[in-house]
Amino acid sequence: MDNELRNEIWKLFLPVRQISLATIDGDRPRVRPVELIRIDERFFVATGTGEAKIRQIEKNAFIEFFFLLRGDKGSGYVRASGSARILDDLSIKRRILEMVPAFSHYFKSADDPNYALIELLPDEIEYMPVGMDDVRRLKL
Repeated sequence: MDNELRNEIWKLFLPVRQISLATIDGDRPRVRPVELIRIDERFFVATGTGEAKIRQIEKNAFIEFFFLLRGDKGSGYVRASGSARILDDLSIKRRILEMVPAFSHYFKSADDPNYALIELLPDEIEYMPVGMDDVRRLKL
């Protein structure tokens, strides 16, 4: 069952997809839209080094992200929780700049000092298929 569910969920993670990312700021959650970049089975968010989400993850690595699914039979969602870490991997940064050409408006190159890379490390995914009330959970 877990492999079937995992495969079904992984098909929903496009190479680039807008999500809502929640971080912790002191004792308050902070949610913002970001582009989730999937490379194989890893998840990344590119951002500026001075952004609040970087400082928040450095203080508290717990995150959650969410995206809505829409279809003819209604809506559903994917919600993942876990942790995040700041990476300084030039090869992944280069690959992301190639995958998302719009990022070149924000970052000059992979070694741009303003270019930060966050890796999201979900340990649980909650999934409700479109048009169903059946919530499924996958531990990673």
